Amino acid sequence: MKILDLIKLSVLNLYRRKSRTALTVVGVVIGTACIVIMISLGLTNLVQFNKMLENSDLEKIEVFADENNGMNKVKLNDAAVNAFLNVENVEYVIPQKRITFYGEFREYYASYFSAIAVPSEYLYKFAEVEEGQLINPDSSMMQIVMGEGAFSYFVKNDDEYTRNYTGPNVEFLAASIDLYLGGIRAIENEEIPISKLYKAQVTGILKNEEEEYKTSDVYMSLDMAQKVLSENYKTANALNMDINGYDTIYVYADNMDNVQEILNTIRSYGFEAYSNTEWITELKAQQKAQQGQLLAIGLIALVVSAIGIANTMMTSIIERKKEIGVMKVIGVSILKIRALFLIESAIIGAVGGIAGCMLAHVFGYVVVSYGDAVNFLGMYFQSGMKFIMPLWLDLSAIGIAVFVGVTAGFFPARSATMLSALEAVRG
Repeated sequence: MKILDLIKLSVLNLYRRKSRTALTVVGVVIGTACIVIMISLGLTNLVQFNKMLENSDLEKIEVFADENNGMNKVKLNDAAVNAFLNVENVEYVIPQKRITFYGEFREYYASYFSAIAVPSEYLYKFAEVEEGQLINPDSSMMQIVMGEGAFSYFVKNDDEYTRNYTGPNVEFLAASIDLYLGGIRAIENEEIPISKLYKAQVTGILKNEEEEYKTSDVYMSLDMAQKVLSENYKTANALNMDINGYDTIYVYADNMDNVQEILNTIRSYGFEAYSNTEWITELKAQQKAQQGQLLAIGLIALVVSAIGIANTMMTSIIERKKEIGVMKVIGVSILKIRALFLIESAIIGAVGGIAGCMLAHVFGYVVVSYGDAVNFLGMYFQSGMKFIMPLWLDLSAIGIAVFVGVTAGFFPARSATMLSALEAVRG
């Protein structure tokens, strides 16, 4: 009996017991689908995590003043900047402060036009323009870059302030905006001195990080912001603006491995400090736990599949004792009898594996077809994220299914070869 004959006979035997075979195949299908889906979830989550790392400034440390420190509260000022620069493994330090203006542009006005002031040489770290260019550090005129979301600051009357308002339909790029320090509060309060008028040129429109979200950030030079505050000292003092202080200081390490040491040093000075590396460490720990859960689910599915195949093959041997005895009597070798049952197990595994992979792909397509963010087994997947199911995963899953089938069928096949031919024929 040739191998091809064994395969044909195996297929025929499985077809004769198609109901039982189908139920066993279903078990393998579910097990294989679970394996593919679980591993695919892990791969997709890993890719998403790596994308997050690419968009994260892992060397950056954000420093704040400790609000709970009472009388001993430390200040974010030039002394703090110099102290951070002297910390070992710090590459550079970027102070930042927010300043508020009252703005006028043509027939429109902005009650509160808030700008973020950073050193112009480091502006590229925070802003990327889609149109125009960044601030010229040598310009004596006030220059700003603004996002499309900031257009909505400008209205003709207060009634226009609605959730869907996107700003006037005018060209802001290269426009000149009149700005007064302090916002509408400084304009309406007679006790607050009105600041000098500053004409700010819009040199660039910021690029949006997300298509649906229009950034409302506005950036200006830190030197210009400090100049405005010093020239309008009385106005700033009346508005409780800290002329010499900063809202935030960003400290950049020369290497991600040195971030934690720098964090500890800055905190020992009495400041609050935060870095993305801290939540990344937590995410890595969560990912390890999730991968373990996914692996456990896959292993359970495999065990269930193996038990189903073994049960089917053992039942088949009991029902086919006479057939086995006849094969022995007519001279079929023990190896070929064993191979017959192993081939049947392998066919169940292969068919179940292929069908399981198809089911997994259908599942992945259905889940992402809605286009919304997905939260599955405690893992969050962003909108538009496709489940990663590479060819090697499908082939590996089918191979595992076949291996499980052969392994589960080994002992039943061995039992078949150990049957006495005479007893089997009589039975």
